Amino acid sequence: MSRQNKYLRVVIDEINKINSKDIHRSALEGLHTSLGHQIVMLQGDPHWLDSFNCFAFALGLVDEPRYQDLYQLHQQATLADSAFVTGLVEDGHLSEIPARDARSRTIVLYFKDGCLQHGGLIEAGSRRIRSKWGLSELYEHGLWEVGASYGTQVRYFTVPDPHRIIALLEGYIGTE
Repeated sequence: MSRQNKYLRVVIDEINKINSKDIHRSALEGLHTSLGHQIVMLQGDPHWLDSFNCFAFALGLVDEPRYQDLYQLHQQATLADSAFVTGLVEDGHLSEIPARDARSRTIVLYFKDGCLQHGGLIEAGSRRIRSKWGLSELYEHGLWEVGASYGTQVRYFTVPDPHRIIALLEGYIGTE
């Protein structure tokens, strides 16, 4: 990883601490001018964006009615948290694949010191990642165009059946 890319990742972490979406967006745009990153903030309905985190997005849960029902019941976007996804990995519910076999619609999980920090999805037709980070925004970015706090190890997984994962999530969070 280049020195410039390491610096970009540290600055992204700082930008993600900004609480204003407009200032956040402006800071990323300014960073593009100075460091030439390829990060693109994607547009989305703010109410929809507030209903999930990076892991729910990467697992393909966010548009599933059962997931949205769980969100409405619990009003918590972090239902599928890092502990849940770590459990999916450890229990074999996610099928790991070698980096060379990663294709569009492959899940990318980022680890720091062995602990899961972030998840994204390789975009169809490209090697770019779509993930949710910062102020409840979706981004399209290169593999290492994410905050340094997400770590330096990535692992790749096939996208599971979202219905099966939602059933596991219901057991994890408990339903009423």
